[in-house]
Amino acid sequence: MTTGSPAAPLEVKTASSRKPFVLMTLLMGIIIPPLALIAGMILAWNSFFGPLDMILFFGMYLVSGFGITIGFHRYFSHKSFDAPKPVVFMLGVMGSMAMQGPIFWWVSTHRLHHAHSDHEKDPHSPHAPGEHSFLVHFWHSHIGWLFR
Repeated sequence: MTTGSPAAPLEVKTASSRKPFVLMTLLMGIIIPPLALIAGMILAWNSFFGPLDMILFFGMYLVSGFGITIGFHRYFSHKSFDAPKPVVFMLGVMGSMAMQGPIFWWVSTHRLHHAHSDHEKDPHSPHAPGEHSFLVHFWHSHIGWLFR
């Protein structure tokens, strides 16, 4: 264990002082995008968008999601189970359809994350060095680290 000066005390914000920020973040990042998607689908229904498109959209969403969670994450990163080569190939293709990067990069980044969770060497730690706002740390841990 090393000794050193203690970290500076964190500024404690009350719920009332954070309420406008939390509400704006909730509105802009969580509520508006799905509502806009639904509104666009309703407005374009039967002209540019129909039932087959809806089925394909949700089907491909499930396929790529299973490819990431079962393939890239459980099989390739953690080696959680054994599978025949054709299944391994399909899991790789399905995960690649999610457009989250090549398998080797995804696996190495994920293993690095587990080796250094929430510390300086964690590629997507919300505890990035420096004094930044909550939003900067949130952005970095969810999306920003992809662009470093």
